[in-house]
Amino acid sequence: MSLSKEVLDAEIDRLIKVITSSNIGERNSAARVLGAMKESAKSAIPQLILLLQDPQTTVREGAALALGYMGESARSAVPQLILLLQDPQIDVQNAVIYVLGLIGKVEESTISQLITLLKNSNSNVRNYAAYTLGNLGSLAKSAVPQLIPLLKDPEPNVRISTSHALEEIGESAAPQIIPLLESSNPGIRRRAAEALGHMGKASLPAIPKLVSLLQDPDTRVSQTAQEALHRLGYVE
Repeated sequence: MSLSKEVLDAEIDRLIKVITSSNIGERNSAARVLGAMKESAKSAIPQLILLLQDPQTTVREGAALALGYMGESARSAVPQLILLLQDPQIDVQNAVIYVLGLIGKVEESTISQLITLLKNSNSNVRNYAAYTLGNLGSLAKSAVPQLIPLLKDPEPNVRISTSHALEEIGESAAPQIIPLLESSNPGIRRRAAEALGHMGKASLPAIPKLVSLLQDPDTRVSQTAQEALHRLGYVE
């Protein structure tokens, strides 16, 4: 038998008060119960956002997950969640990536925040920013120019996440990148070929132009085109 609205609201109010408890276990438990209530507990979102700054790792993680379970209702928490991609604890970082996927559609300002993190000196932050952009798919197509340089990142995990991101974004971004293969600037031709090589099936229409770049006078361009064709499974 489901709880009446009055009883449910009273329980939510009680849990919101528990969030401010000095007891770590109580704060953590309250956040997770509110998350299990999903959108019915959306009145707790402002308090859960404050909990993202809790000194305890498990509480920050629990608050992030609770916000994620509330779906699009928790979109106001996204800027604070993105800051947690720089959290020193990997469990919190992982929770944020998962949660951003649950919340779904994000604002352009959120994409800008993630793009800024692609240049962070911490490789874990670059890795998670790239992976999160990939999870946003076509919403993150404006990030492609900043993602491409990370294909050469010294950290393997960053390169893998960047490749994932470009492939996930590919369907919406590839049509804008393909014409760049004919740029008069060899650097642009090379970067375009490199990106398309990581965009999977979305790049298949680019194959004829990539083949023509095998004869490019700039050896770096021709080599990159060859690598892109190999990634796309092209066989002469």
